[in-house]
Amino acid sequence: MRIKPIFRCLPLLFCTAIAPRRAAAQFEVTDPLHMAVNSLNWVRNYSEWLTQIQTQYTQIQNQYSQIASLAENLKRMGSP
Repeated sequence: MRIKPIFRCLPLLFCTAIAPRRAAAQFEVTDPLHMAVNSLNWVRNYSEWLTQIQTQYTQIQNQYSQIASLAENLKRMGSP
């Protein structure tokens, strides 16, 4: 039994006919208090991030000076 070409398109046509319409809001909803809290949290997180970067930079400087000191001590000892 062969299905006629017109009947092959019926499921597609049916799905497009019952598809939900595009949503559209009547009013824009904003929450200034929530936006302010989010902004303050962002600033706090940013300052914590900067503190972590500064701490890591100091640690890297300390490690570099330790390595330089070890290299100098090895030069003083000479090769065996």
